[in-house]
Order: sequence, then structure tokens, then C-alpha cells
Amino acid sequence: MNSYGEDIYFLTEKITFNDKVKPASLPKQGEEVPVGTQCYVTGVKNNNQFVSEGPFAVVNNATCFANLKGEDKLHQYVRPINKAYTLCTKGQSVEFCKDGFVPGPLTCKMGDKWVLQGINGWSKMSCAMNGYSVFFRVSSIIDHLTRYVPYFMRKYVY
Repeated sequence: MNSYGEDIYFLTEKITFNDKVKPASLPKQGEEVPVGTQCYVTGVKNNNQFVSEGPFAVVNNATCFANLKGEDKLHQYVRPINKAYTLCTKGQSVEFCKDGFVPGPLTCKMGDKWVLQGINGWSKMSCAMNGYSVFFRVSSIIDHLTRYVPYFMRKYVY
């Protein structure tokens, strides 16, 4: 497996899908995720030895920004929050954040499929901040990916 950060992996061996390991679709360019949509963040714990997930809900940018204002370390990176490129969420449980959890991709239930909607740009801090997190919006770069990475995309865009 080759890793490109914490969120994108190119597998070098075939994997078997089952009830715990399933593919996620990629979003359409500019696809919006409605406020209140239930999503999950998947990540690793204990130095990559365990995979964990936690529930997050999409919130509006004004609420997210207001709750991030007190986080001086992060505030400089998220101001202003640009809806075209970011997706704001609130974690619904801090239990999964324990034991060195490093968050990865955000997948959301869209109709009858799970869709990769966010990659976590501020992963080391997203278990703090009263549960609010800002993700990079994957739907903002799909056209770019299809233009510059056509081989990869023709296999995975549904």
C-alpha cells in the first residue's frame, strides 16, 4: 500500500469487501451535502494498529466558524470558511477520539450509497474544538481529478 497523507491510499493488492470493508463512491463536481446529513469519519488508533470510526453531522458554516473562534491555533487556518472548498461538521461522540485517534476521510450517506465527501485537512485537532471540524470538500476537485488523473478516475467515478 502506498500512502499519500492520511486520507488517500493506492492499494497494491486486491482487497475483499465484506460487511466491515466497503467501497465509497466519489461525489459529482460541486455536489452539496445538506446540513444535518449523517456522516462518519474513519481513522486509525494506536499507531495504525486499529481502525475506528465516529459519527459526524454536517453543520452550516456560520455555526462552525462561531464555534471555532476560540481555537486560536486553528482559527488562522479556517478564516474565512469557504463553502466551495470546505465542509463543516460536528462530532457526535468523543469516545472514538481517545487512544491516539487520527481521523481520515469523511463519508456520508447520500441516497442509497456512501460517498467520500471530505478529507480532513486539520486531522490532528479535530477531536478537540467542541467537536467541530472542517474538512476539505472532495466535490470541489472532481473535475480536476478527471482531467489530470484519468486512469485513476475512470475506475472509480460512478
